[in-house]
Amino acid sequence: MGPLWDFDLSFGNVDYSVCEYPTGFWVKEHKWFHRLFQDETFVALVKERFLFFRENQDYILEKIDFYANYLGEAQNKNNGKWQTIGKYVWPNPVVFNSYQEEVIHLKNWYSTRMDWWKMLMPIYKFILGTLSLLLFYTIKCNIL
Repeated sequence: MGPLWDFDLSFGNVDYSVCEYPTGFWVKEHKWFHRLFQDETFVALVKERFLFFRENQDYILEKIDFYANYLGEAQNKNNGKWQTIGKYVWPNPVVFNSYQEEVIHLKNWYSTRMDWWKMLMPIYKFILGTLSLLLFYTIKCNIL
């Protein structure tokens, strides 16, 4: 597992990759992922994990709000020192003028990603393994 800042790919917080967008397949051709998705047990676990996040979407969004509130004072101190709110900081794809706008963006990104996956589930059910890469990013985040 990499350092915490490596989790920026988890929720589209990069401007140098298609990972910025909540829809699409990002790394499905990577040799490790390709090999993992050849394993039926692994595919079943990925499907189970996706369903967990989809079924608990409201809870996860509530947790984002909880932690955003909990970190509010720390965020104020951080911005007081570094003054990053409202300024471009590499590799963030968007610039917001408030902490609350950052939180709203994260929640919207996550919801759009879950909706996109839900839409694909019935269409591509027979190849779910190759479509379940979201979970690698979501699992790494350990937001629960």
